[in-house]
Amino acid sequence: MLYSGISWSADGFTVDVIDERGERRQPSRLFGPRHTQELIRYLHGFAGELAAVVDSTNGVLDGRMMAEGLTVYRADPQHLGERPPFAAAPAEDIAAAARRGLGALTRLERHRGTQTGREPDLAEFARISEQALAEATERRTCVSRGSGERREISLTFDDGLQPPYTGQVLDILRRYDVPATFFCTGMYATAYPEYLARMLEEGHGIGNHTWSHPLLFELTRSQLVEQLDRTNEAIATAAGGRAPTLFRPLRLAHSGSAGLARRIGTHHRAVGRRPGRLADARRGHHCHRRGRAGPARLHRAAARQRRRPLADGGGPGPDDRGAAGARFQHRSGRAAAGRTGTSTHTCRRTRRAPYAFHHLHSDRQAPDVPGKPWHHDYEHSTQTDRSATMVHALHYLDGLSTDTSSLVVLPGSHRERADKAARVHLGTDPLPGEVVLEELPPGSTVVLHSALFHARRPRPGGLGKPRYFVDASYCEVGPLWPPVKPYWRYMLRRARELNLAPDRPELFTELTFAEYGGAA
Repeated sequence: MLYSGISWSADGFTVDVIDERGERRQPSRLFGPRHTQELIRYLHGFAGELAAVVDSTNGVLDGRMMAEGLTVYRADPQHLGERPPFAAAPAEDIAAAARRGLGALTRLERHRGTQTGREPDLAEFARISEQALAEATERRTCVSRGSGERREISLTFDDGLQPPYTGQVLDILRRYDVPATFFCTGMYATAYPEYLARMLEEGHGIGNHTWSHPLLFELTRSQLVEQLDRTNEAIATAAGGRAPTLFRPLRLAHSGSAGLARRIGTHHRAVGRRPGRLADARRGHHCHRRGRAGPARLHRAAARQRRRPLADGGGPGPDDRGAAGARFQHRSGRAAAGRTGTSTHTCRRTRRAPYAFHHLHSDRQAPDVPGKPWHHDYEHSTQTDRSATMVHALHYLDGLSTDTSSLVVLPGSHRERADKAARVHLGTDPLPGEVVLEELPPGSTVVLHSALFHARRPRPGGLGKPRYFVDASYCEVGPLWPPVKPYWRYMLRRARELNLAPDRPELFTELTFAEYGGAA
């Protein structure tokens, strides 16, 4: 028997698999929220019977795992130690709890979800919350239904987000010109910003549905506030708009700050909206922060919001998801002016996603050093899957000028799924559509998708000045990335020892790397 503990954090899902002796079958794996299918395939890859175990704060993954044929259990607080303020219990602790006594955990049923076996608790908390619900409704911080004076309904979706279903729902709503409100989890808002942008563009509202879809009555007040605030931040960042003003509780919630009701019951009719072509609305209720826009205004506000115009005149296409569609941009520091200026070339919107540091190197390139031919630096060796993003930040300490070699990039070439050396035979020859960067002030940084073909074109005759630069790269958390140097573990460990990113410990994690495959 194998026991898989699955925890969540701001960066995605960590998986630990142990056997009956408590020994790990594989090193811990971190999967980004966009890579849940890869996580499920990973678990299916183990031979023998496997129990996939989540804790009661993780309600965004169990349904998908059960739909794919995995056996899923829930570990409740009494089976685990103290949880962090914004994360599940560690994956290794969850796996160990299953190994100690799988029979003490709750096996989840697909039609009942994470709440399997906790329905009596939910009903009791709904009962004791009736007075708090009435008080919140009187204060208009909780809305259960409209006045009933007009033939209007509010159509709402408690939405993951989850492809392909979110897109299919949006297609139907657009076909019939029906607005709706999507209550989204923060975990998947960071993973699928293109859906949020489309919702705003097509006139829908977006609300808060917590970060990880936990059993809310088991959270402390501070843990609940963290779930709500982090989700608001994620939605505002991903969608390029304001934070939501509506929160839809999960079955039942208790809250403790910012004007939310203290205790909120469930099973109330949906909030009124406007005449619709639909026969019924999903049952539920919404809470919003005191002093903010109410539910009747949410749709009108959302309809006025549009995705910000992009430099090349379009939104993300099928191969331009989030940062994967970022072609390139450069930021130039202007110390003399006392400010930082930004110049952007055909740059698509980037999204906030969990990234890990991959590698860094620096160089001084003399004027007589030959240029570097056309190449890209995307590190997955098969070069067939670009669903995970890698970016390079090229820092030019002295800038670029007519006295140094220039940087040449080929916009759009990151979509080709080509080998790194596919254009090496062309040297640094000019190519159709190329963009030349040769005038950048000191301190400039060029950020580009690592799969974008680029070259360093030397000055004729080897004249001019040396070029100094630092090259740092970052990879999206999810798949295992190959290290480029045999001492990669030392680099990451040293960065952690120096506390280079105190607010981003995941930046220097080792969990997203495979073993080094080159010569030592």
